[in-house]
Amino acid sequence: QNQTNHYVGRLLDVNLKDPPKSFKIKRFQTDMIPRLWQSLGVQKHICMEYTNKSTQLEYLNHAYVVGVADPTGSLPTGHIFVTGMGSIQEEKLFVTRSPCIKACDGRVLSNIIARPAEMQFEDWKWMSTLPFGAIIFANPEEGGTPLPQHIAEGDLDGDLYFVCWNKEILSNIKADPIQQTGGGDGKPKSNKGNKGQPCGDNWLRQAQEFMVDCVSTHELSQLLGKLFSESKKAADKAEQGSFLRNKDAEAFADAFYRLLEYDKHGGTIPLPQHLHGRIPEKFRKYFSYRPIQ
Repeated sequence: QNQTNHYVGRLLDVNLKDPPKSFKIKRFQTDMIPRLWQSLGVQKHICMEYTNKSTQLEYLNHAYVVGVADPTGSLPTGHIFVTGMGSIQEEKLFVTRSPCIKACDGRVLSNIIARPAEMQFEDWKWMSTLPFGAIIFANPEEGGTPLPQHIAEGDLDGDLYFVCWNKEILSNIKADPIQQTGGGDGKPKSNKGNKGQPCGDNWLRQAQEFMVDCVSTHELSQLLGKLFSESKKAADKAEQGSFLRNKDAEAFADAFYRLLEYDKHGGTIPLPQHLHGRIPEKFRKYFSYRPIQ
């Protein structure tokens, strides 16, 4: 539990001492989340009003919490439990993670506020005493996709999830329903690689590859920024009502997410042909053509 969540937990629990007056809430560092809310039906003035007021403790209705798997195996599939919510008894919570540049990156999830019938009393008592700062995801059904992967391709390797319980925001959001598909192993994906392994006798070759990788990493970082900005531009120029759901905005966003995992998958990234001209020529080697859908 970090210091911010420690103080937020004290705000939420009437039995705990209020945070010190020195505790200050930071404004959203980017407009990513307000833009996501707008794409899901929340009017801009509501987004801006909450953004401005949420720096005041009495109006704070969100936090960044760490995602973890259900250690009891008793939460109903598709549900979450946010630890240490105190007096907040919202049955629905808005959840996303950063980056979130597609409308489907934000979800409204069912939040457990009373002991599920399948859960042991001891487990519920233990979970209810945990401090604020974690979002516990129910395990999927066998072969199902883990819930975090439906939230901007999240995982449980330490990802922070943005959770909001503001009533006005929640009452206006029209998030996409989660479509469960089979074919998974029911386990959250892992971003852990083989970093930190000893070089052995191939240290020189690996050192040379590392230097080449440094150049590639800088180039990929530049390309990520370009894809992000182009997705944002396409959304801003879209016809009224589409915004982040604009086809060009989604295509750039898909390419952005694919590039984030380029070190694992390699290869070329599909992008509709009419969008290649908006990518600097030096970056076009990373892309292949994709039919317009």
